[in-house]
Amino acid sequence: MPFFGRLLPRSFRLRWIVLLVCLMASAATVSAREILQERNCTVPANQTIEGTLFVLCENLRIEGTVTGDIFGIGLRTIINGTVVGNVYLAGFELDLGGSVSGSLHYFGLTLDLQPVSETQVPSVGGNVLAGVLRASLAKEGRIHGSLFSSAYQWTLSGTVDGEINFWGSRLEISGIVRSPIYANVGDPASDGAQIRSLLLPFGFDVTLGRPGLIVNNTALIVDLLDYTGPVEATMEGTTLGAVTFHRVFPNRVTFEQPNTLVIYGREVLREFTSLVVVGLLGWLFLPRIWQRPIITLRMSPIPSFSFGLLAFILSFPLVFILALITTLIVLLFLVINLEGVAIVVGFALTLISVIFSGVFYFVAIYISRLIFGWAIGRFALRSVRAEMSVRNYALGSLTLGTAILAILISLPNIGWVFNALALFFGLGAILLVGTEQLQQVRGVAPTPASAPYAPNALRVAVPVAPVLPNMSDSLRQATPSFPTTTSESSPGMDNLPPGFDPDKFFRG
Repeated sequence: MPFFGRLLPRSFRLRWIVLLVCLMASAATVSAREILQERNCTVPANQTIEGTLFVLCENLRIEGTVTGDIFGIGLRTIINGTVVGNVYLAGFELDLGGSVSGSLHYFGLTLDLQPVSETQVPSVGGNVLAGVLRASLAKEGRIHGSLFSSAYQWTLSGTVDGEINFWGSRLEISGIVRSPIYANVGDPASDGAQIRSLLLPFGFDVTLGRPGLIVNNTALIVDLLDYTGPVEATMEGTTLGAVTFHRVFPNRVTFEQPNTLVIYGREVLREFTSLVVVGLLGWLFLPRIWQRPIITLRMSPIPSFSFGLLAFILSFPLVFILALITTLIVLLFLVINLEGVAIVVGFALTLISVIFSGVFYFVAIYISRLIFGWAIGRFALRSVRAEMSVRNYALGSLTLGTAILAILISLPNIGWVFNALALFFGLGAILLVGTEQLQQVRGVAPTPASAPYAPNALRVAVPVAPVLPNMSDSLRQATPSFPTTTSESSPGMDNLPPGFDPDKFFRG
């Protein structure tokens, strides 16, 4: 360093020192279109990101400033800093304690707008569009735009300046709403215990209240309140505008209702009609394709149930993974400035995902239950020893089986059990047959199943004697012959025809 200092003039060195000081002072500023792709992503409080920020993180924490928009996926996101643009995120949890000058778009499980300190409160300058399970706005928080959300539960304790459009189960208002409210809420007679139990195995402990519209005594609704639900809400707060209630009757089948039999009959007819129509179309156009799943279900009921249950449970994360892969590929093309390619690829992958999901759930909801009902019909006809032609036997078992299944799955309170059993059994049998076909295509010979036999039949193993190989002529000539001695006094040689030679006869 002293050697270079002697070579460079003093004025030139001074310029470089000033330039380095400026660069160090501006080191906290990052160039536009920043990408964060790690397990733990952090934007510190002293850092400013200029332009758009793309994220793909498991844990995302923003304490600094982002002057542009935020795109991507953050499974667990905390925003305590400032976002000058809009936010487009998907994940599991989002905690907003800072400010978003634009609009907030979020799809996930939970969304909380909670303050992190007394001097810093959460706020959204634009609209909030959220598809979540549970969301909340703290008393200190504020949404300057409108709220559009589809959620199980929203708790509004802060201030919303714009319009509220809510589709879900529970809407609780404890703060101030300055614009009209349009809400669709659920029945308070039900609760969210089933949803909470479904999320517990995945590590999400979400507290959910009973459905309905709740207007607490601290609430102030300045404009119109228009809501739809089974039960009218109790208004403890202040409503300065008109209140309009639209009653809807939940479609619950209970034996206490006077029209229970009518509702139950409609459910049975609907299920029976849908299953029979699908079965008849399949039998007319593909008559042989239904045989193997029914036989597999009859021969292997336990593997069919296990395989179907596992496949149905795994289908939900697989659909999520397909959506995640589509999002990542689209973001990759956007990062390298290929917007046209991103649109085409995103549309193609979305179409493939929709087709795959639609086909799978159509098979799971209709075809699998049809297979199970058809198997029930065959078992019933076989039990009564009905004698009929092959065509009448197929149509009769289809009609009888689907009728029995429709009666069972339409039962109040316990029908879902039979519905789930039919789905798991039938789906497992279909997947087992598909796996066997795939093995045959790949050239792997499946283990042959033992042929069915009558319970009283006697099966005897008959040993088969080994077949001795034929002796060739050369080997026969090379084989030495045993000497034979004949004499006139040998027994059995009397009264032979004239000219008969015993040696030639026995040597062949």
